[in-house]
Amino acid sequence: MKLNPLDILPDEKSTSDQWIAFWKALVTVYGKVSAQEAFVQRWARRGTNGAADVVEVQTGTGLTLSKDLIQSVESMGHNAVSYIGGFFETMATGTKVIFYLSIGIGVVLVGGIVIRVITMSAEDAGVVAGTAAKAFA
Repeated sequence: MKLNPLDILPDEKSTSDQWIAFWKALVTVYGKVSAQEAFVQRWARRGTNGAADVVEVQTGTGLTLSKDLIQSVESMGHNAVSYIGGFFETMATGTKVIFYLSIGIGVVLVGGIVIRVITMSAEDAGVVAGTAAKAFA
């Protein structure tokens, strides 16, 4: 049995899942082209303070719903996180071990240098400064 899109008309209080279900029902009944027109028109009527998350609805429907600056930034952030997550998912186990080991060694080295600078005595600091001055003179 097909869902009638008119039975599930979403509004500003509807969740992302309800909007996505509405999209799927529209596509099933009217086809993708007509569904897209109807969906975008309904989405525009929901107002600016709707409960649905724009990124989730765009991901679930494959439509671009808004070009507002805030929503574009939100979408870019979501895409960046998805890209980084996809990068780690495609890495082989050996590559992940090498990657994480490299990060660990870098943290230890940088941490060691920071601790050495913080705990350096005044006399040692003078020697380092003098050596650096001679090197750059």
